[in-house]
Amino acid sequence: MTITPNEVPRRSSLNVLVLVAVAFVLCLILGYAFALIFGERAWVFDDIGKAGLFGDSFGILNSLFSGLAFVGIVYTILLQKQELGYQREELALTRKELMLSREEMARQVEASQQQNFEATFFQMLRFHSDTIDSMQATYKHSKYLGRECIKVYRQYFDDVMHEKIPANAPSDIEVEELARFNQFWSYAMNDLLPYFKQFQKILSFIENSDVAGKQLYADLVSSKLSAQEAGLIEGVLSYNNSFPELSSLVEKYEVVPLGISSKLKSEAPTSISVRRVDGV
Repeated sequence: MTITPNEVPRRSSLNVLVLVAVAFVLCLILGYAFALIFGERAWVFDDIGKAGLFGDSFGILNSLFSGLAFVGIVYTILLQKQELGYQREELALTRKELMLSREEMARQVEASQQQNFEATFFQMLRFHSDTIDSMQATYKHSKYLGRECIKVYRQYFDDVMHEKIPANAPSDIEVEELARFNQFWSYAMNDLLPYFKQFQKILSFIENSDVAGKQLYADLVSSKLSAQEAGLIEGVLSYNNSFPELSSLVEKYEVVPLGISSKLKSEAPTSISVRRVDGV
């Protein structure tokens, strides 16, 4: 059993008390014996009666030894009581240590989960960046690579969707709008479809995790978007309903900076309304 520092003084004081009591009883016995010996000169034995009286006088020692035995019993009881007190204190300390250990283990598990989440999260961001870097686009007889493709796709989106509607166009503006978006999507789908799928995986990973501060990580994703990239995301999601989960997550975490949607709509012809269509 572990003895705490507070237990040592209490146990020492009890031991000292018992030793003093035993020493006191022994002193009484020895004092009584010496008093009889030197007071009656019993060792001479010149009188048989005195010798017998001397022997009988030691009968009181039985009572003294009985008292000493009683003191020993009391001491044993006190020790047992004290030992039980120590065990209760040790049990309380053990419970407290177990509680602290569980809390520490919970913190370690949480920290480990946080580290695993962040490692996967940043790996997904790097993979998404690699997806952008692998893009290739041809626009107006010029070839573009990597992030320049985002600018090209955004420019082509604006050119197609904001082109002036011919006077002889069908009366159904929505049909014209769908045809224009399909024209854009057919041109950019090979690059943008993997891009949007990967972007959705990142936001879904944040949403489905148990990590605290999900908005913080969503804001980090948003901060990495260029103006052209954010505008392209908002524009495609406004017309294409192939990514309902992505649209919901973008809206929930406000991944696209505020004002992008209104800016796109203000740039578009007033006769064209926003409508979702099935993607290719």
